[in-house]
Amino acid sequence: MVMRGRVQLNPEQRQAVATVLAGARTQVRRAAASHTKGMPPLSEIPDSVQPLALFGPPGTGKTVTLVECVLQLMHAWGGAGQGSRPRLLLCAPQNYSADLICSARADAGVPP
Repeated sequence: MVMRGRVQLNPEQRQAVATVLAGARTQVRRAAASHTKGMPPLSEIPDSVQPLALFGPPGTGKTVTLVECVLQLMHAWGGAGQGSRPRLLLCAPQNYSADLICSARADAGVPP
């Protein structure tokens, strides 16, 4: 697993990231293989992977885990063979979380 940024993930965080990636990689590869002009619209991607809820008390690393999931998903999507990068909408309840997400993205060299 590629670790980006300044923080090391704990075992639970690594497991959460691995779970997200396992489902996402399968979905991206299937969708890209069945669509000749890059990635299909979201409505055409099967939704067989269940949503993942990330919750816990303050200070337990939820935002760090989310950031790593997003960076890994961007990396996995980029390796799927399509020409465009994915568009993601991320929301955060606090400015600190939003700042951490944006700075980690910039540190990893992911364009806005």
